[in-house]
Amino acid sequence: MEKKKGRVPASPERPDSAPPSAPREASAAAPSLPWTLTWFVLALLFLTLVWYPASKLSAHYSFGSNEGFNTTFAAEAAAGVPIYGNPPVYSYANYPPVSFHLIAWLSVFTHDINLTGRWISFFAYLAIGGLIALIVERLSRSWRYAAYSGLCWLIWIPAFDVGRVGLNDPHLLGVAFSLAGLYGFLRDPESTRWLCISAAVFAVSLFTKQSLVAFPAAVAIQLALTSRRRLAIWLGAAAAACVILLLLTLALDGKYFFDHLMLPRAYYLSDIWASLGPYLYFVQVPFVVAIVWACRITTIGSAGFLLWGFPLAHAVGAFYCGGAGAGVNHLFDAMILTAIIVGLALPGVGQVIEGSRFPRAALTFVLVVPCFLTSLVVLARRLPADLGHNPNEVAQAEAEFTGVSNFLRSQPGPALCESLLLCYAAGKPATYDPFVVDQLMRTGRIPQEQVVQLIARRQFAAIQIDWNANEPMQPSPRTRFPGPVMRALFSGYQLALRSGKYAVFTPR
Repeated sequence: MEKKKGRVPASPERPDSAPPSAPREASAAAPSLPWTLTWFVLALLFLTLVWYPASKLSAHYSFGSNEGFNTTFAAEAAAGVPIYGNPPVYSYANYPPVSFHLIAWLSVFTHDINLTGRWISFFAYLAIGGLIALIVERLSRSWRYAAYSGLCWLIWIPAFDVGRVGLNDPHLLGVAFSLAGLYGFLRDPESTRWLCISAAVFAVSLFTKQSLVAFPAAVAIQLALTSRRRLAIWLGAAAAACVILLLLTLALDGKYFFDHLMLPRAYYLSDIWASLGPYLYFVQVPFVVAIVWACRITTIGSAGFLLWGFPLAHAVGAFYCGGAGAGVNHLFDAMILTAIIVGLALPGVGQVIEGSRFPRAALTFVLVVPCFLTSLVVLARRLPADLGHNPNEVAQAEAEFTGVSNFLRSQPGPALCESLLLCYAAGKPATYDPFVVDQLMRTGRIPQEQVVQLIARRQFAAIQIDWNANEPMQPSPRTRFPGPVMRALFSGYQLALRSGKYAVFTPR
């Protein structure tokens, strides 16, 4: 191993090497009472934030446009229809197929594709917390620090982006696979078998969500700096796994795989800060802790991947946030690495409270308040709202969804739905995705007049638009329907059904 001036870096080949800021026995010296109080407060905070979104998992209505998208293509996989069998026109399956097939396989037991997708996403959210704990335990040799880091993720997500808890969307599943690949890399640094398992699992994560490149990139950099031989093995295993998954995809799901993935999107620099700003506000204290920890590292050991993974995850996440339709979920990798670093930085808490008059109270305060202050602020707003929900709210939303889907089903012919899950529930083929078509128009891939003529020719037996009852009914531009399209709609169609959230138009 190459030596640096004046010091020898810790070997990445030693499974028990830990960052210098995380001494192996440090947790044993910490007072137990502050930690007991901390576990009680954090467990209560977690349960209070997650109970309401978890209680709605079985609801039969749409939680967002992605649910209809994922349900539609998972249903195709379940029926044996090639997902990428036809070139995309007005609808793109712009995610890789792993999540679609996994949902299709498990829905055999649940008999509900959308519900299966929600539960997979929810269990992925929990699994990520467990994997964070396993990684921190591997690096710090302390289950106390490991559990703390896992709880950071489990509390931060329902406080920061509660809509992702139990949403039928492949992102969290892909993140869970990617984090499992990272754990495989750390599980036994001397094992070639675990190195290859890591590469294969990373490949699966990329075939679940293609944007999840931060963790494998951090591992590649770590290997390039520590062992070129192991890097070659890892890259070879990853390439082999990707080739196998690609061949299976082309054979089972169709030859237009890459055509579907290449959905053109508008890009807005302002959207980067629209996501990054709230994220940095939310993780402000943990973010500073992570930076301080990174600056104090003097040797590159098994935790070295964090030094480049942390800035890389933020840069990659911020870049993806600029794409139309993207959101703060692209910063989840950065949040995970922040949670891991917070766990590794906990031994320094003793230095913060050293010499204080009330060390136990000070330790409890430092463990609970700084990293969870913004979560507590969110809880103060969320708790009255969650407790104040009408007990019949879910039943009313289900009745509204069912009524609209039944009306769409009663209209013979194809339908256009802004809420794709409504068209799926009505048995209508997903031939037109309003988000996709809007992006095709914004990027110049199709002329706006082409869509205007499609509406003017009354190609659809029904057109459903998300339209709250308190909004005026007029042909003004909407998020996914520009002004000329809306004018063509009002010219050729009439309002046939309006509910609290939806409006359905039929030909005049």
